[in-house]
Amino acid sequence: MNKKFVVLASLSLALTMGVVSCISAQKGPDREVASDFWSDISDIFRTKSENFSGNNSGARTLDSETVAKRASSGKLPLTNGEIIIDNDAALDSKVNLIRSATRSIRMAYFIYADDDSSSIMTSELIKKAQAGVKVSLLVDFITNYSRIDFYQMMVQEGRGNIDVRFYNFPSVRIQRDAIYMTLPCPSVTKPDSDTCKKSKEAAMKTMNMNSPTFFSSLFLSGLYSKNGVAMKIALGIGGEIDPAKMKSGAGETSEEDMARMMEFLKLYFEAKVKGNVGSMIKLTIAMFMYGEQLNPIVNELSGRIPLASDSETLPGKKTTHAEEWDHITDYTHHKLIAVDGRAFQLGGRNVEDSYHMKSRIPVKEGETPKGKYIFMDTDFRGETGPGGIAAIEKSFDRSFNFREMVAPIAEVQRVVPADLAMNNMALGEAAQVCMAQAQANKLTTSMDNCIKAAMRSSAQFLPTSARVSEAKKALDASVTNYTNNYARNGAKVIRDNVKGEAWSPNVGKLTGEDLRTSEVYYVENTSFNVKAKSEEDIVRRAGSRIGGEKFYNKNIHALWYRGLENACAVSKKENKETRVILHSAYLFMPSGLIHKIAKMLNGDYGDCSRVRITLLTNSFATTDLNVINIFARYQMNQLFSRYQGLQQYAKQNNKTRFFPTLEYYEYNAAGTGAGVSLHTKLSLLGNDMIIGSANADARSYGMDTNNAVFIRNAYNMNRDYVNFIDRIIGDSRRTKNATNDYSFMKADQLRAENNMILGTMICRWDKTASCHNMADPSKSGQMNATDVKSTRFSQERVTEMLKTIDDIGQRVSVDTYRILNFRKEFDQVEAQSDTGKGSQNNQEEQWLENEMNQISNSFDDFFKVL
Repeated sequence: MNKKFVVLASLSLALTMGVVSCISAQKGPDREVASDFWSDISDIFRTKSENFSGNNSGARTLDSETVAKRASSGKLPLTNGEIIIDNDAALDSKVNLIRSATRSIRMAYFIYADDDSSSIMTSELIKKAQAGVKVSLLVDFITNYSRIDFYQMMVQEGRGNIDVRFYNFPSVRIQRDAIYMTLPCPSVTKPDSDTCKKSKEAAMKTMNMNSPTFFSSLFLSGLYSKNGVAMKIALGIGGEIDPAKMKSGAGETSEEDMARMMEFLKLYFEAKVKGNVGSMIKLTIAMFMYGEQLNPIVNELSGRIPLASDSETLPGKKTTHAEEWDHITDYTHHKLIAVDGRAFQLGGRNVEDSYHMKSRIPVKEGETPKGKYIFMDTDFRGETGPGGIAAIEKSFDRSFNFREMVAPIAEVQRVVPADLAMNNMALGEAAQVCMAQAQANKLTTSMDNCIKAAMRSSAQFLPTSARVSEAKKALDASVTNYTNNYARNGAKVIRDNVKGEAWSPNVGKLTGEDLRTSEVYYVENTSFNVKAKSEEDIVRRAGSRIGGEKFYNKNIHALWYRGLENACAVSKKENKETRVILHSAYLFMPSGLIHKIAKMLNGDYGDCSRVRITLLTNSFATTDLNVINIFARYQMNQLFSRYQGLQQYAKQNNKTRFFPTLEYYEYNAAGTGAGVSLHTKLSLLGNDMIIGSANADARSYGMDTNNAVFIRNAYNMNRDYVNFIDRIIGDSRRTKNATNDYSFMKADQLRAENNMILGTMICRWDKTASCHNMADPSKSGQMNATDVKSTRFSQERVTEMLKTIDDIGQRVSVDTYRILNFRKEFDQVEAQSDTGKGSQNNQEEQWLENEMNQISNSFDDFFKVL
């Protein structure tokens, strides 16, 4: 069916309002789940325990041929390999790789910062480029646009040998939408969306759509730099959005009206562009409380914001207009450095102090420390003979040259010039001058030309050359600061390793035996098929669908799912305990991961009783993403209630156990240290291990690119890592065993925790809030939201926020429960052509219409922004 979506506003609002109305329509999801619970448990035992055949297992083994099909490389001919968990060692390893380069350096990072430790890498890259080594750097556009002067400096200093490109640069259609949004509508007494739409479309037919306008560039620069001044000018002056007319149909625009309008617009854009769930919740509450006043604004925006079809694709492309907006926050989440075709390093670490230091450099009194967290993370470094990582380099090159989503720095400067984003004061000053001239009928040129000229003539304006020069000075200062105040003053001490032994250069390396027995493959989640045989087949496919991991290039998840199944099969075949460990910073599992664990619990894979599954993740106190933990609790509650029910039923009825041991651990802030957070993304699946950048969450499944190594049969390394994890979970100061907490948690307890969590978040957000805990001063800042005195968050608003959080949480509970009860496999979309969606057939239509597929896909789509 053909639908139309209003981009930005409607997508975010529909998602948020949709879940609330959906959950509200369900009569007592808590009671519904509870009433069916023991019936479902009994049914599992009746079908799998009473008629259980110990000789039959539904679990498939995972052979190396299947792994190779999913991988971006064949078996890598490693001569050396090691796990690196020490932050300082990880930086040294990357720097040494750069220093060893003689021909080429390829790098891809979600974050590539300009702070102290990162300056060491950057300065070494510049030295190598000046010596003739070719450096290719791919970074995420949304995350790194604000640093564009820094990258411009790298390109300039590299003397033609540093090429920086940006992933998920705004598409041609989004660039045109920016033009559309920043064109004015005809002046009418009452807003008419059709009149506005027709006027804008007529104007665009006379324009060169390949050239951005001043206001469209300003809009995009404000959008990607989160610059409210730029967006206000682009929409308020360029698009002539007048909140007073939206409210009453006529009248003057007051400063207060404009401020309120811009705050409302900010919610729209934060909800979509930043994937900010808090903004989604605020939007819902705003529509609940002020719908009558805001509806005229929404109606007016419907004419000013372009319509995006969910079926229309451009010639030769596979992504619709609506999908481009829905996936505007897709990231390249790759972390990779590859050198000279012979060595590489990847894992969870970005290029930033938080990942490459174990403590902060002290700052002078009154200065703000750089960064908030120190991350515990994991990298893998591999070395081969000459040309041994050619497949990794080929895959990188295809991503680097993927022009549908990737742009070089020159293209960025053309479409989203940094001068607009980096000159806030001059821009605001220029807009005021030109508006005053227009109101006095003294404007002698167009408004855009006036603002451009006034901005550049402002004493506040800094041209690109000056900013690039400042970036070089800052780089040199950061190198000095890191060297003198961290590396050479005793703060840098390399010590951490999985063996827990005294540090040595070989402590984390693969043994000679592991190098002989192991198989290592490079695997990726990408937005296109990196193994496509022709350039025409290299086209973007947005998102993913359960059962369609091959079609959507979600190869890490495909191997994750098969690896779980394989662990069960191997445990039975070898008749021994098999460990499965998910050591993940963000554990809010996509539907496919829930389903695979459910298959093991439900006995659908036969006897999995020898499998022990350990989940180890951040607590609310250690995480840097609070919202993940808020909603993950509802999921874990359902998962561990199922596990506890199976245990209780088996014990009470003397049934044969067929399900795995399941345990859940969280890091304690008291044991890890203040500001220390887990960022590792490592999974042990029996004899297999995945080390990379993919989190166990819906975002990594449905939105971002990720990369990893899939390591088979490195028995000594696996043993060392199991022991490493057992030491962590065996230390009650470092971790808490929360298995029973989630097994027996009731809905009222979840809601009470929501109140405390929201209160803590408000105390962080609102510095004017009164958060003093009279009963226990040591816990000030840790208060129920309903007890916090805040001018920004009234009690009515807090009540609505708590209700919305629980409504969304109930959606998590109900969907998780239904996925846990789905006993079949999801349909596999293997019959589709690898060239795109054009080869739809009856099998695919049946797949799309399958109820559980729809529930699972809806779940993954809704929560992919977290």
